[in-house]
This record gives sequence, C-alpha cells and structure tokens, in this order.
Amino acid sequence: MSCRLPQARGMAVLRSCASAAAIHCADADLLKLWTRVSIRVQEPHVSSPAATKAHDALSAHRSARVEEIVAQRRPLRNLTAVDVSRWPVLLATLTASNFTYVLDDITAAHLHGPFAPVVDVRDIPPLTSSQRHLITTARAADHARFPGVRRGCACVVANLDQERALLPLTWLNTVGYPLQTFTRVDFAFAWAEQLMRDSR
Repeated sequence: MSCRLPQARGMAVLRSCASAAAIHCADADLLKLWTRVSIRVQEPHVSSPAATKAHDALSAHRSARVEEIVAQRRPLRNLTAVDVSRWPVLLATLTASNFTYVLDDITAAHLHGPFAPVVDVRDIPPLTSSQRHLITTARAADHARFPGVRRGCACVVANLDQERALLPLTWLNTVGYPLQTFTRVDFAFAWAEQLMRDSR
C-alpha cells in the first residue's frame, strides 16, 4: 500500500553531526561558503571555480567526518538522534536544530549492517539549496565508505512544497538505491520493511 504524492519520485538521505560544537560549526561555515557562491542544486550543470572549491571543501569535510564516526564505533543504542527500535528500519525525525546530528547518526548506523532509514521532514520548512547539497554530499560519502549497506530511503512529507524541495535529491541520485516519498509514516515504514525483506 502506497501513499505517494502525485509525481513523487523520491527523497534523500539525511545524515548528521552528533559531535562536538566545533564539528557543527564547521558544517555551518561550509554551508555559508556554499550559499555565498550561489550554486543551485536544481541546476547541477552550473559551475564556477568558487563553486567547485566550496563543493570540494564540503565533500572533504564530510568524508573526514565519516572516518571520525567509524573510529567512534558507537553502539546502536547510543544513536540518540534517531529511533532504532524497529531496526533494520530506523526513523529520523528532522528538525531545524538536529539536522547535522541526524546525518551523523545515519552514518553511524552503517556500522551495524544493512538498513533503510525513514526520514520525517514534516516539521521543518522545505529544505534549502544548501541543506540539499549537504545531504547529497553526506549520502555520497556514506555510499563510498559503506557501499550497499543502505538499501533504500523513505521520506515523509507534509505537502507538495516539501516534496518539490526534495526532487533535486532524486535527480542527483547516483548511489543506486531506491528513494521514495510518502505522506504517512506507517506507509513509509511498510515500504522500507518490505524493501529490507526483499534485499535479503
């Protein structure tokens, strides 16, 4: 049973920085740099030396952060920014204050075997271009470090505006797993749980 919105194609993987304030500030500084060079995720063909530099800096930062998370090897129960009670499907409820922390916990979840996240974005405004770019960068870093571990991702949206804000993440999907949007958490869980059963 599906509750897809009209013309819905997918979603994104959200990740987080559950660490020291310095890491959080580093993400914020890189996002400001990205915003200054005015790259638009909706138009990936747009490029400039400044945009390339900002992209490379953000990618390098996220890749380094992934290695820090791997070194920490936090137990599943210590991933406090997400709900793992229905593992191997986890629930990440995104808010304005926990954005990077959720990204970190999703990265850390890769250490515990194949899984699929359900990401609830209903309580935040539509994602900005900078946030979408951080998500695609994080998703790519996770995929490079843990190929094949994340089996798919479901995103729960409140309205078409939120879904439209996620569409560029589908257009830029190079990680090879399915991305899907829903309007109800239970439908998203049903889809993700079936996905995990089918991938065994």
